[in-house]
Amino acid sequence: MGRGRSEDGRGLSRSWAGPRPRAPAPSELDRADAALLRKALEGAFLAWFRNGLLATGIGVIAFVQSDTGRDAAYGFFLLGGLCVSHGGVSYVLGLALLRRPLLLSAPSAAASAALPALLALLWAAALSLYVGRLEVEIVPEEPSRSPREVTGEGDVLDEHWDLLDERWDLLDERWDLLDERWDLLDECWDLLDEPQDVLDEHWDLLDERWDLLDECWDLLDECWDLLDECWDLLDEPQDVLD
Repeated sequence: MGRGRSEDGRGLSRSWAGPRPRAPAPSELDRADAALLRKALEGAFLAWFRNGLLATGIGVIAFVQSDTGRDAAYGFFLLGGLCVSHGGVSYVLGLALLRRPLLLSAPSAAASAALPALLALLWAAALSLYVGRLEVEIVPEEPSRSPREVTGEGDVLDEHWDLLDERWDLLDERWDLLDERWDLLDECWDLLDEPQDVLDEHWDLLDERWDLLDECWDLLDECWDLLDECWDLLDEPQDVLD
C-alpha cells in the first residue's frame, strides 16, 4: 500500500511539474549587447594586429638600410610576431569564453576563430618571402643573340688572350734578367765581407755593381708595369663578356 502511494505521489508530482520550460528567445537588448561585445573583441584584435604590422614595417625599413640595421630588424620582426600572435590568441579565447553572451553557435564561433589564424598565416608568409626564408626565384629568359655577335666576341677574346700571352712571355724575360742582377748583387755583398785590404782594391768593381743594381730596380719597375698591363688585359675579357 505504501509503495503504491509513493508511486502515486511521484506521478502526481510529475503531473504537477509539467514539461520543462524552454529558454526564452533573446531580446533586442541582448542582441545589441552581443553585437557590442563582438565589436569590442574585434577591435582589440585589430589593435594588436595593427601594432604587429607597425613593428614589422619598421623592421622592413631597418632591414634594407645596412648590416647593423638588418640585425635590429629581426628584433622588430619578433615584436611584430608577438603582437600578432597575442591578438589572435586573445580573440580566440574571448570567443570561447563568451560564446553564449555573444549569441554564437559552435560553427559560427569556429569560423570567427579561423579569421585571426588566416591573417597570421598571411603575415608570416609575406614576411618569409621578404627576408628570403622561402626560396622563390624567378629566372628571366635570356634574349637570344645572333651567331654573328657571338663570333665577333670570340675574335675579340682571342686577340686579348694572344696579347696577354705576349705580355707574360715578356714578363718572364724580365724576371730572368732580374735574377741575374740579383746574383751580381750577391757578389757585391761578398765583396763587402772580404778583409779591408782586399776591399780597397774592389771599390771600383763595387761601384759597377751598384750601377747594375740601379738597372735591376729599373727592370723591376718595368716588370710591375707589365704586370699591371696583364691585369688590365685580364679585366678586359670580362667586360667583353658582360
